[in-house]
Amino acid sequence: ALGATGAAAASCSQLALPLDEVLLPLFAAPFDWRLGRCALVGSSGDLRGGGRGPEIDAHKTVIRMNRLPAAAYLGDMGARTDVYFKNLLADYAPNHTAVRYMDLPGVVGGPGQVSWCDHASGSGCVFRAVLFEGASTVQEEQLGWLNATRPGAVPRARQADGLQRVENTLAFLPKNKAPSAGLKAFLTAAALCDSLRLYGFGGDASLDGHMPVRTRHSLTEEHAFMARAAKGESLQADFATLDAGVPLAEDQGAAVFAEALRGRLECLGRTGAIRLTP
Repeated sequence: ALGATGAAAASCSQLALPLDEVLLPLFAAPFDWRLGRCALVGSSGDLRGGGRGPEIDAHKTVIRMNRLPAAAYLGDMGARTDVYFKNLLADYAPNHTAVRYMDLPGVVGGPGQVSWCDHASGSGCVFRAVLFEGASTVQEEQLGWLNATRPGAVPRARQADGLQRVENTLAFLPKNKAPSAGLKAFLTAAALCDSLRLYGFGGDASLDGHMPVRTRHSLTEEHAFMARAAKGESLQADFATLDAGVPLAEDQGAAVFAEALRGRLECLGRTGAIRLTP
């Protein structure tokens, strides 16, 4: 397969998705959401002792989800965060975002450190941009800030509605399971990055001993889907819920977006632009 730069990125460039179909700005500060060569970093215990921090930090864009690494983990996880992906809408307010950190060694199960990113001044914002998950129609009605824009020092956006609907209707997800932050970030990054290398997406527990909420998520199925994408396999069956008789069938815009996203994922996989780190 081709390397995850150059020819691989160029060969899939014709399948680039319109930005306004991927994300909606909460504040349109200057920021290039075409993210280039990306590292998407989870917190799996598989990273322990690997010393991949410098390798992760060498990417053009480093994307992390929900809990940022404490100082003790920087050697294995890297220090940079460019895009902070959040899937807890309660962590956002028009004037600030909650910034959560992993547990310190020996404090497994603790609440972890929480600080605040002040949108106006940029104080406490240890990243270049914040990207929140999308919201259901009910959530949009309840949370008026989702469609409000306020100026500030930190670019902020949320997933567009079509992407939010697609990620919640993928065929491999059991009906009683919700997509994890990792799956949401993976699909979003595939739409925004020229190439994507995944770190820390294996195993059952995180580097700090935090256990994933398996009652809500299907991590085994999600990781298998990412592996299929990385191998360049057909993902048609994974997007099969877009056929007639399912919720998205009446949402033609979301169905068209889903097919475009599937085509881009398959292209990135075929050209070696999606890589899973062992």
